[in-house]
This record gives sequence, structure tokens and C-alpha cells, in this order.
Amino acid sequence: MTDRHIFRMMHFQNVERILQDGAIHAKNFRTQPGYQISYENIVNKRGTVYRTPAGDVVNDYVPFYFSPRTSMAHTISKENVPLRDPSGTKVGVANMDDVIFMVSHTSHFQNAALPFWFTDVACNSGAMVPEYKNDFSELQSHVEWSLFDETPTVATIPEISYNGVCRYFFDRDNPPEHSNRSTKRMAEFMVKDQVPLKFIDCIVTKNETIKQSVEAWIQADLPPKTGHSRREFRRMVNIFWGGCHVIRGMPLMT
Repeated sequence: MTDRHIFRMMHFQNVERILQDGAIHAKNFRTQPGYQISYENIVNKRGTVYRTPAGDVVNDYVPFYFSPRTSMAHTISKENVPLRDPSGTKVGVANMDDVIFMVSHTSHFQNAALPFWFTDVACNSGAMVPEYKNDFSELQSHVEWSLFDETPTVATIPEISYNGVCRYFFDRDNPPEHSNRSTKRMAEFMVKDQVPLKFIDCIVTKNETIKQSVEAWIQADLPPKTGHSRREFRRMVNIFWGGCHVIRGMPLMT
């Protein structure tokens, strides 16, 4: 079975509530107010139009992507996405400095008794119809991994053995396999209802200030929710995109 890192992108201020809840909640599962760094119209369609083979909607699931470098992350970096506060009010423009990634592995969910799907393209793709699978034996063949693993690579995280992803993700006519590269690079791994924090390996932050905020929330909120001691949440390493940090010691699978 292919085991891949998966990345959940969010505004850093959402981390505190997630730590308090002890899990990442799907939008339709339980109220988990947070800052939104996505297009509202697409979020709404994921809650109404886009459905899985089980008949439920995409917003019934917590979505992860197979790399931190996606067309959506690029759009945020170009300051083309509005930032909305927990009430839904537009408060500015989203930027990558305020983005964090919660990182997990596909293998954590193999025997976890949590319903899941993985797709070959973005669930909200307008160019291609996503095909949903929930058999881990098909993960290797279902996602076009060559588009992730081509060189040159960026965003390596040696501390968690993540070898990075191909720097390029835009569509182009030649070679033909790149014609739908951007939406294939946003293939999703989705977990029904919620992802408990024990499935999260680490948190990646962009700068020292956010790292310190997240660390403080972890020390205050996480151990009581998981039964782990504060000592397990103290290791920091300076890596990722030249100025980012990985907060390690998140509780692994037991």
C-alpha cells in the first residue's frame, strides 16, 4: 500500500479552537467557528452540489491534500482570496504568512474505523469529474503520483521524511499528461465527520510569531484532551520554505 503524507491547510487562528475540541471537524459535523481562507461560493457548492458515492456532500468530510503546494495555496499567496472571520465577515485578504498545515499520513486511517474517500482530482473540479475510492489497495494507481514526484522538488520536510513535491503544477499542453495537472494535484483524501488529533503528526507554521502562538495553545489546551504530557509537545525545528517551523510531538497513532 502507498503511504503518503496528507496536508490540511488552515488559518493559524483556527488551531486554538481545534485543540480545544480535540479534533478537526467537518463543516457539517459540529460547529467549529474559524477563519475562512477559501472562496465562499466553492465552499457552499461543496455543501450542496458536490456529493460522494455514499450520497452525502463533500462538506460532511474533513479534506486533506497530498502536498502543501497546490493551486489554492498559490492563489492565496497572490492575495486573491478574501479572509473572513468566524462570523463570516470579510476582514481583509488571506495570505500564506498566516497559513499553517496539519500533517498526517494515509496509513493512519487504514484500520481506524473512520469512513473516508480519496479522489483523483479536486472534488470541486469543473474540468474533470472526480472519481472516489475507499479501498487503500487502489491508492497507488488512482492518484497520478508522477505529477507530485517529478523534479524539481520543493517544500521538503526531512524531519518527517517528506521528500517534497514538484515545484510546477500549472496546466500546459505539452506533455499531454500536464493538461489537467493543476486539478490532479488537488486530489483529496477526505475523512468523515472529524479527525481526532491523535491522527496528526505535526503542525507546520510559516514564522516564529505564529509558531509561538501555536505552541502556547498546545501547552494550554492539547494535553488535557489527549492524555499526553506537555513534555511531548515541546520540540521545535526550523525548516520548510526557508523560514518555517514544524511543531512536532503531536500524538501519533496508538
